[in-house]
Amino acid sequence: MKKYKSDKEIFIELGQRLKKMRLNKNLTQKEVAKKTGIDRATISQIENGKPTLLSYFLKLVKLYDKLEDFLGVFYMPDISPMEMYEVMKKKRKRATSEKYKNKDRND
Repeated sequence: MKKYKSDKEIFIELGQRLKKMRLNKNLTQKEVAKKTGIDRATISQIENGKPTLLSYFLKLVKLYDKLEDFLGVFYMPDISPMEMYEVMKKKRKRATSEKYKNKDRND
């Protein structure tokens, strides 16, 4: 994964990805504007790397059917840190050797 040096680089990358999603849906900026209520010029600015409001970004992500991917970035498990510790503590760290496997069978 590419390391970004600045916020500007991130906005440029997001704009390029949004443009690619729009083109994959075979939509013009005008059609996207009509479906989202975002001005066509604003869509152009976003696709060219200008910072945007989160509400605009969400409208575009939903239109392109990528909301679940976006929300996945913020995934939080429904388990407390202590429960996670208990689960991790009980995991096997290594396999049982043949010596002990045979001993269990002979008993």
